[in-house]
Amino acid sequence: MNKKIDIILVTYNRKNFLQKTVKSIYERTRYPHRLWVIDNASTDEETLNYLKKAKLHGFVHDYIQMPENLGLAAGYTEGLKHVTSDYFITTQDDCLPPDLQPCWLERMVHLMDKNKDEYCGISMRIQRLRHREIDEFKELIESKTSLASVFRIQSREELLSVDGFGKRPHWESTAIVNR
Repeated sequence: MNKKIDIILVTYNRKNFLQKTVKSIYERTRYPHRLWVIDNASTDEETLNYLKKAKLHGFVHDYIQMPENLGLAAGYTEGLKHVTSDYFITTQDDCLPPDLQPCWLERMVHLMDKNKDEYCGISMRIQRLRHREIDEFKELIESKTSLASVFRIQSREELLSVDGFGKRPHWESTAIVNR
């Protein structure tokens, strides 16, 4: 069996979205994985109660409750501390993976293996750019320079070589991409 891929999902006060996302990941991911949920200091009791039950029932590998909400990058930085897989996924609580055959994660791992010399990360979401022709039949399509994405697979080693997600509390994807 393949080594499990770590998935980092950041949430904050959105139990209803989180519930749907966790359920979709559980149902649509047949590739071995560990789902880490980083709770960015939710103030509602419902989110934490849901996470406790989700861990108990095996829907999430574990969850980490941050002492304060420092933003998405800080949540990913905390999650990165627990990543042991060579590749890992980052996502958010309002994103659902597609139901694909083979599963979405298997496809992403295949794309990373095939393109790891050229890319340190590949995202599922394509950000459409105005005045740009996109060939939708290509396996990979260049996107704007950014890490903000839905279900982004990336190389742990490559990200750590540029100081991870950075030390600032808010998401600075362009700065990370430039590094």
